[in-house]
This record gives sequence, C-alpha cells and structure tokens, in this order.
Amino acid sequence: MTLDVVLGAMGLGGPEGPAEMTVRVQASDGAADLLVHSAAAGAYTPGEVVLSHQVLDRFVAGTLSPAVLSAWGRAHGAGKTPRPAEREALLQQWAQS
Repeated sequence: MTLDVVLGAMGLGGPEGPAEMTVRVQASDGAADLLVHSAAAGAYTPGEVVLSHQVLDRFVAGTLSPAVLSAWGRAHGAGKTPRPAEREALLQQWAQS
C-alpha cells in the first residue's frame, strides 16, 4: 500500500482514482452531464437506484415530503446506515406510500 502511495505521488502509477458517476443537471437553458467523483458510485443496487428516482419524483411532485428522511433518522438514531435490504425496503415504502 505504501508503495502505491509513493508511486502515485511520483506520478508513476499507484492506486486508481476515486469512483466516478455522471450527474445530469437540468436548467432553464438546457441540461448538462457532469462527471463527478463519488464514493456512492456503484454502491447501490439497480433496484435501489430505480426506487430512489421514484422517491425523488414524488418529492418534486409534492406527493411526498423529504421530511420522511429526517423522521426516519430521528427515530433510528444518528449515524445509522441501513444495510442494502433495509434501504430497499424503506425506499419501496416511501415510493409507494
């Protein structure tokens, strides 16, 4: 590991860069696709991604409040990160409630 860091600092290789993902930003004058570094890239299942989009669509439509996220956090303690199966169940609940 130390060798990878030293070689990277010298420009001779080393660890790969951080994971990247594409973010689409929509503005009144059009859309832009931006490549960003993200620890979340590849961290979620395809099902979680689809459900997350459905939840976000509900936020935008005004049929669900983002307050459900805060309420869940208050009820389950700060700093808790649900496991994938629990995340998917929560997203399913919020997407269809």
